[in-house]
Amino acid sequence: MECAIRANPGASDIQFMLNGTAITDPEPNGFLIVNSTLTIRELQPQHRGKYSCSARNLEGRGVSNEVMLDLRYTPICRNRDLKSTIAMAVNETQVLSCTVEAQPLDVSFYWTFNNYELSPDNYTAKGLTSELRFRAGSSQDFGLVSCWAKNEVGLQVQPCLFRITTAAPPQPLRDCQVVNKTMTSLSIECTAGESAGLSQTFFGQYFDSNYGADVRNLSLVSTPMFFIEGLSSGTEYAVRLYAMNAMGVSEGTAIPVSTLSTVNTKLVSGNQELDYDPILAVIVGALLSLFLIVLIVIIICKIKQQDEEKDKREQQLRQNTITGQLADEYGIQNTSADEIPGHKNPDVIPCDRQSFSDSKMDLFIINDIRDDLTSLSNTSIIETVLQQKPKSILVNNGYIPNGTLHRMRK
Repeated sequence: MECAIRANPGASDIQFMLNGTAITDPEPNGFLIVNSTLTIRELQPQHRGKYSCSARNLEGRGVSNEVMLDLRYTPICRNRDLKSTIAMAVNETQVLSCTVEAQPLDVSFYWTFNNYELSPDNYTAKGLTSELRFRAGSSQDFGLVSCWAKNEVGLQVQPCLFRITTAAPPQPLRDCQVVNKTMTSLSIECTAGESAGLSQTFFGQYFDSNYGADVRNLSLVSTPMFFIEGLSSGTEYAVRLYAMNAMGVSEGTAIPVSTLSTVNTKLVSGNQELDYDPILAVIVGALLSLFLIVLIVIIICKIKQQDEEKDKREQQLRQNTITGQLADEYGIQNTSADEIPGHKNPDVIPCDRQSFSDSKMDLFIINDIRDDLTSLSNTSIIETVLQQKPKSILVNNGYIPNGTLHRMRK
């Protein structure tokens, strides 16, 4: 099919539609779209319908007229992907239903059993559906029943099939294995056996291998997957599993199992052992690394603190030694370094006030500046020269550090 387009400005975004729905996934549905051409590779009944196309430009989207594709084909089973299995007992009667799709719709039916055509008295037909009343009169009346339909185009290529089997209990479960286990639980998966087309359910029993009297039941499940919990760690158990349908219960399938005695491993597919969860291992490693880093920082800080305290003690010892020497030289008694103004400079020390009891001024001792005072005889701030200590002078309302005063002028 070709989509003819006239547009100004030029069109783009071309789409094909079937019955008003855009064909968005062409290849899996048998279509091939190249530019403005739609190709149907192999016509199938689902390709029947009304086709149209659309295109868009800057002015908007335009839609074409619809073209009807009317297919004619032989009948096909509506349920094309499934072969029905019917389980019957001897002397049991069941109604088999067969529905087809066809074009044209006018169809006729006939039925066969093991390639022998059955009497029309045993079935009815209405429209695209036919029903057969089938009775298994003996053990020989089991096999393959086929439903055929035809129309103007021809006979149905693949008939609708029904496999008639003897109704019986299901086959035992097989390929059972433990897919996961912990200290207190187990998970078991099995493959279901044949059930003659009948639906089946599954259940089981288990008990401690050392105390066989304590038998516990597993609930019915629709798939052969069993989860057992509330078990004891490091214990062996005997498990027996069953399948059941409308005709009875299968023979049991026995499985010896055991729970873990520790929490660090589990089993997958019955024999593959897994280690710790890798995510948990990463988290633990990160926490350990962080702990080591913090510990190293604490140790470094402790060492630095000890070094600082050692330096302070040595400095304090030096200051105390200097203070003691000064006190001995100038007669200062019971005076600590902290009580001496400017104690950080050992050249400036406070005077022992008892040595100057007659003075009413705050006096400080200035040592080692006798030679610098020879030109200061008229200086107003010099009040008294200490005769007992020829290397010191007294200064009112302040102090002059050693070696800093060379000249004082009026």
